[in-house]
Amino acid sequence: PEFCPSCKSVWIRARGFGTEQVTQTVQSLFPRARVERIDLDTTRQAGAHDRILSAFRKKEIDILVGTQMVSKGLDMPGVRLVVVVQAETSLNIADFRAAERSFALLTQVAGRAGRGEIEGRVLVQSFQPHHYSIHLALEHNYKGFRSLERKIRRQLQLPPSTRLLNVRMEGEDPEKVQETIQALASEFETVLATHPPKSCRIIGPTPCPLERIQSRYRWQFLIATRDGNQRAAILGHPDIEAALLKKYSKIKLVVDVDPLNLL
Repeated sequence: PEFCPSCKSVWIRARGFGTEQVTQTVQSLFPRARVERIDLDTTRQAGAHDRILSAFRKKEIDILVGTQMVSKGLDMPGVRLVVVVQAETSLNIADFRAAERSFALLTQVAGRAGRGEIEGRVLVQSFQPHHYSIHLALEHNYKGFRSLERKIRRQLQLPPSTRLLNVRMEGEDPEKVQETIQALASEFETVLATHPPKSCRIIGPTPCPLERIQSRYRWQFLIATRDGNQRAAILGHPDIEAALLKKYSKIKLVVDVDPLNLL
């Protein structure tokens, strides 16, 4: 944005840094340490990923800087310290599962330190340290997180208390994509109006969080229903079936049942 949506100030700037900048900072702080980074750029060549991890296991690398791929499925008995920088980053993703995924990631990362006989430590840096997904993950309080997250989702009428259907359209002409998906959403709204009030709703249409991928513009809307039977009844309505089976010129239609990704 060009200005703050709250105070309207233009004195704002984007904040954040990538693995390359973190690596440079770490190297300047610990000039004698053997520092390596593991991300998409350093693992493009075949075998690079395994080669870096093998060197780390053999203690040929002292400090390994990486993206989320470092935390997944790795068994490193000699790791004594794990540092998470900007732990709230995944909370800012436009997806109702953001807190759940952040909790899972931090729990997984915390498990990387202190494996084996050596005691380890986990340091977490965050601008939102009091967010429930962060502090409950550091407390290893899964039951507490599950209880609070289910309560929030129930209040917002989100899964698992409801069922979702994601309808997305993609095309090279942004105006045509917007116009076409709005027309399709109107078809759904007409059918939804025949169901009991508050038993189902439409959310959108809006541009996808990743609005453009490889010159294709993307729009989507969600249908939230009380259960799978109601969703099936909506999809089985003759007008909806006809709209979904229609061939749209130069536009791709995607219908995702119980979507795992809303980006």
